[in-house]
Amino acid sequence: MSVKVSWMNPEQSIILQKFEDPWTVEEHRKSLYRIGEMVAHQAHTVHSIADMTESQFAPGKLMVSTRVAENIVQPNTGLLFIVRPSPVITSVVAAARRFMPRVESRLRFVDTVAEACEIIAAHEQNQYTSR
Repeated sequence: MSVKVSWMNPEQSIILQKFEDPWTVEEHRKSLYRIGEMVAHQAHTVHSIADMTESQFAPGKLMVSTRVAENIVQPNTGLLFIVRPSPVITSVVAAARRFMPRVESRLRFVDTVAEACEIIAAHEQNQYTSR
């Protein structure tokens, strides 16, 4: 499979979804369902990072995945990141944002996985200090 999903840390609070060309809409959908299952099995907030640095590809009919992405959002879903999306992916996400309110409120584009992790750390610190 060219869309791989794994835990990024031992606390199981960050999921890494890694894309390598070529990948299919079906692979993407399966990875989203897997992420939904992983998040659902945790009691704490889980953030997700889609690393597209090794992908400049976008399969046809990708809009089909937007419904899946919206439906897998759990109450404990945290921030969602897309790392270095191609212009086509950026366009698909921009077109789909209004149909994905739960995803939209959490989604950010970043340049690196490290940048996503820094934002997560700052977000977690803000959550902790505001309690």
